[in-house]
Amino acid sequence: MASIDENDNTIPILPADVPVPEPELPDTLVVNTLEQFHALSDSTRYSIIGLLNQKPQTAKQIATAIHISTGSAGHHLQVLETAGYIKVIAKRQVKGIIAKYYSRTAKTFVFEFPNSPEISASFAADILAQAKRELTRMKNAAPAIQKLNSISSGFPHSRISPERAQYYVKKINELLDEFTHEPSDENGELFGFLYIFFPAGYQESMKKETGELNDNK
Repeated sequence: MASIDENDNTIPILPADVPVPEPELPDTLVVNTLEQFHALSDSTRYSIIGLLNQKPQTAKQIATAIHISTGSAGHHLQVLETAGYIKVIAKRQVKGIIAKYYSRTAKTFVFEFPNSPEISASFAADILAQAKRELTRMKNAAPAIQKLNSISSGFPHSRISPERAQYYVKKINELLDEFTHEPSDENGELFGFLYIFFPAGYQESMKKETGELNDNK
């Protein structure tokens, strides 16, 4: 595999009147190293990945969108690039400076956690924290852009076998795959899709201790 610098040097500088091309991305990237999980544990880097869902962007564009300095954006981009989440897909000279346009490296990231409940639970908690921040920003937004009727959420529990649990994981992943492969609509609205499917035995143990256990079946 070529290094980041080698790949970067093969990318031509676009003339000012040539649009940045939309990259042809593979369907999935398997995420399975501690370095990759650590790279997304930072809320700013998680936000950058979300921004790059929309279109390729430069460090300056990203910095403006999420209200950080261009230098800070450049640092986070370097971490994400080293971890394999993003890549430079185009360059353009802007006022004497070569601006790099970054894109995701795949349409969907598939997380394969190491055999460690601590790591998988910590990563899931990071995702939930990011989702909470986005929902809080939406709640505090102007009424015209809140569109609260667009939110669908819930937190049900069911007592099922491991085989049925695998069935639901498969169905959820199929729906997620369909969602991430929706054609981009320039006039549409950006939506988030959050899911975490996990064994909640610890919760049951806590309820048993307090005599509050009440199964839904």
